[in-house]
Amino acid sequence: MRLAGTFALGIFTKRANGAGALLGLLVAGLVCWYIQDFTTYAKQSPFIFSGFSFLSALVFGYICSFFFKSTKKILLDLLFTLKIMNT
Repeated sequence: MRLAGTFALGIFTKRANGAGALLGLLVAGLVCWYIQDFTTYAKQSPFIFSGFSFLSALVFGYICSFFFKSTKKILLDLLFTLKIMNT
């Protein structure tokens, strides 16, 4: 489910970048490990654990994306350069 949260991060947000998504995925893994081993939430229902997993990957990935520079401008410059070369 953590991977689904990372996909949702990329689909529904404009701020997300690769480094933030990867770091968010790792933090979400630590959160899920903590929930599974040290709380009773995971033992109550697998849906609760899946929900925590999805939301933690989405939220932490979004927050971690603020710490890294976006590469959107670099990609737009590359696209513009390729258009000029093809004409």
